[in-house]
Amino acid sequence: MGTVEAVLDAYAIIALLRGESSAERVERAIAAGRAGASWVNLGEVYYTIARASGHSTAGTAIERVSRRLLTDEPGAESILAAASIRARHRLSYADAFAVEVAERHRAPLLTGAPEILTLERELVPVDVRR
Repeated sequence: MGTVEAVLDAYAIIALLRGESSAERVERAIAAGRAGASWVNLGEVYYTIARASGHSTAGTAIERVSRRLLTDEPGAESILAAASIRARHRLSYADAFAVEVAERHRAPLLTGAPEILTLERELVPVDVRR
């Protein structure tokens, strides 16, 4: 995956794809280079879009955004680290992967997920809603 300077969760990626008010902030992080995301979070984006707009649209969106990111394919170590985060906190398993990637790279996590924003960890969550 290489060195990551910012991590995007599904919330941030969906905001970008939908052109929401926070899209500009997410776009700046990507344009600066070295933005990354877990394939687990990209999968979350896929199923969210597929439910709303179909699998073809979801596939196109994932292809478009993943080309611009450093992507993380979790192995056993990161899967267990995310599971440990999930076991200790009230957040989704997919969100736990975003947290795990951000912590592993000591990079800020761009998100709008309230469950992540309230975590008391060394993680630096960046609220893309603001």
